[in-house]
Amino acid sequence: MAEYEILIVNLEGYGKGGLGTLAYDLHDLLVSEGIPSLLVASGNPRGLPNVSLLEENRYDLVPPVVRKLSARHRLVVGRNELAALSPYLDDLVLITGGTAYLQEWLKAHPRKTALDFLRSRDRPGSLVSPRIAREKLALDRATRILSAPGLNSRILSKAYPAFAHKIFEVPQIFRRLRPKNPWGARTIDLIAVAQWKDRGVDRDVKGYDLLVGILELLRGRNLRVVVVGEVPFHVQGAVHTGWIDHSATLELMGKAKVFVSPSRNECYSQAVVEALQLGCNVVLSRNVEPHGFCHPHLVARYDPESFSSKIEKALLRRFPSRPMPSPKDSLDLLMSVIDTR
Repeated sequence: MAEYEILIVNLEGYGKGGLGTLAYDLHDLLVSEGIPSLLVASGNPRGLPNVSLLEENRYDLVPPVVRKLSARHRLVVGRNELAALSPYLDDLVLITGGTAYLQEWLKAHPRKTALDFLRSRDRPGSLVSPRIAREKLALDRATRILSAPGLNSRILSKAYPAFAHKIFEVPQIFRRLRPKNPWGARTIDLIAVAQWKDRGVDRDVKGYDLLVGILELLRGRNLRVVVVGEVPFHVQGAVHTGWIDHSATLELMGKAKVFVSPSRNECYSQAVVEALQLGCNVVLSRNVEPHGFCHPHLVARYDPESFSSKIEKALLRRFPSRPMPSPKDSLDLLMSVIDTR
């Protein structure tokens, strides 16, 4: 009999990107539900049980550790981890937050967006890079690909049609957060977040040039603007915190009226979910999931004028967001897919 029901692998680092946070929140939820779970990760900031620590982003260390562990299912969060494990293990499941294929396509097509990729007639397989090769290997070896609903699944299916039959849409796991500050009394007008400590940020994909254009249009409003994360950012009047830990980021988000996501592509944004839970008005485009939970009046076209107009609206009053599934409901759906044989 397997020692663990679920083995989760992610070395990105908690709070340093959406996948690292997702992996940790999933393990936290499994533990709270009494499901035997082990997390192989690079940190344990909340002191959870059954966390095996490895050096951050050292994928070569993963196979010898995981081969010693007995688990019924393996959830590998991130293509680099899965690519490292694929020559050694079977019955792998990939939870993905995006695709290398899309990132390479966006590099080759400046100013294009994720939706442009879906509309394009480019033939899948026309791009070649080491990142795409690792991703393809990971998807090939995965027995099932658990993908965030909507944009992420559509991109995966277009980029890798041979694997479309293995894609299962499941709501991503998140920790339930509750707002502490009344919206009208919040001291930050606008906040944007892109952490990714020590990993570098694709500035074009994350859309910070667009954010600069947005703030230029809003300059006369004298807004209190905070930009969080390891991104090069210089706009007069905006506070750029640099990288800060996850709890400090959540504290700032809970003091903000409006959260803006200027990304050209974000197949699943943990920060958007957190901002919605903390009571922010979220302004984003249809290039960012989960935009379906946001108020439709705050979903912008991908240009500075549309974003600034939506932000002007979002500063005036609190817009209701659509209900999100509970963490328990998301876990039940995930487990039902994993147990399908």
